[in-house]
Amino acid sequence: QTISQGVNNTSNVLGAIGAIVVATKGTFIVPLIPLGYVYYLVQKWFRKTSTELQRVTSVANSPIFADFSQTLSGTSTIRAYGVQAGFFEKCKSSFDNMNASYILVQLSNYWLSLRLDIMGGLVAMFVGAVAVGTLDRGFISAGWLGLALSYSIEMTTYLKFGVQMIARLEADMSSVERILSYTDTIKPEAPVEIAENDPEPGTWPANGVVEFSHASMRYRDGPLVLKDLSFTVNAGEKIGVCGRTGSGKSSLMIALFRISELEDDGGKLLIDGVNTREIGTAALRLNLSIIPQDPI
Repeated sequence: QTISQGVNNTSNVLGAIGAIVVATKGTFIVPLIPLGYVYYLVQKWFRKTSTELQRVTSVANSPIFADFSQTLSGTSTIRAYGVQAGFFEKCKSSFDNMNASYILVQLSNYWLSLRLDIMGGLVAMFVGAVAVGTLDRGFISAGWLGLALSYSIEMTTYLKFGVQMIARLEADMSSVERILSYTDTIKPEAPVEIAENDPEPGTWPANGVVEFSHASMRYRDGPLVLKDLSFTVNAGEKIGVCGRTGSGKSSLMIALFRISELEDDGGKLLIDGVNTREIGTAALRLNLSIIPQDPI
């Protein structure tokens, strides 16, 4: 929709310029060149600023909804501890940040409007000056003068709307940038199937012996959360893993399901003697079961 409006508006601008050039018998080309250069500088400055301000406003909106949802889910706890005032102040602070960024967006639009209004006034002044200066010679008839003046006034509106459409299009394209980033730069997980290594359905695992052999794992580029871990869970055993927060309990499950891979030289994880890293994720995950910690 933004592209469509931008194309239509560009046609309007070119049509208005063409009408003024024809009405003034080509003399409008003289001021058109410097005015076009000034317009290029103005819209370039505005687009860069407006795009970044739109992104700041989008970022500033998120804490409002996050704080509100957290407050709703923890209302009873907030009342029990009597900390309503603190949450109210936090909410007001989030609104202040959002309003500050939103006001900057409005001010940038006013900044653009002022300068384009001045440019539109200069165009109208030039048309009027040509008409008055050549009045005795009848260079421009009354009809052509009216046409040129009416288009010079409308051109300011076209220019404003055109710059705003370009800026909005650039801001909207940030979503496309994110999608391209997700599809091009994020490393995909292991393949779903590895035909030559996957065991026959129903044949594995037969016993359920789980062996961690010198296993090491980290999240992204962080420190190791599992360090040279070795232990064996025999068939039929029920094992409990205890530890403080951050000790790696959940990381064991993540490594077991290959949600995060072990280090390249970080040992191996065997189930009934099969290295889970050498088979597809479908064969592995379809043969394991997990009950989440949350009851829902």
